[in-house]
Amino acid sequence: MATAWRWSNAVKSRYTIMLGRKTNRFVGICIQRGDAGLRAWFILRNVVDHQGVEIKYEMYSPLLQSIEVLRLEKRLDDELLYLRDALPIYSTFPLDMEPEVMQEGAPVPVNPIKVL
Repeated sequence: MATAWRWSNAVKSRYTIMLGRKTNRFVGICIQRGDAGLRAWFILRNVVDHQGVEIKYEMYSPLLQSIEVLRLEKRLDDELLYLRDALPIYSTFPLDMEPEVMQEGAPVPVNPIKVL
């Protein structure tokens, strides 16, 4: 899996739940990444049915089938944990969000939104 993405990117993950081999998909903003190597992990956050949901994934877990970056952008902060206390609009993404294509060699856009 590529690790070029970072926090503040909208990410879709596909995860296998062991009971019944069911596949689960989740779309959210990466609010934090941690550790390195085989212990690397990341947290995705989204608001689903007016409830904030966060899921922590282990990057190299055999249950994690795929990671897809849907929107590549930079924020000025290293971690976005403050989104837990912010209005839901700042961390809400549609579950059926499609990838936004960027031109080859284009600079990564900086998100100018200030969270209140």
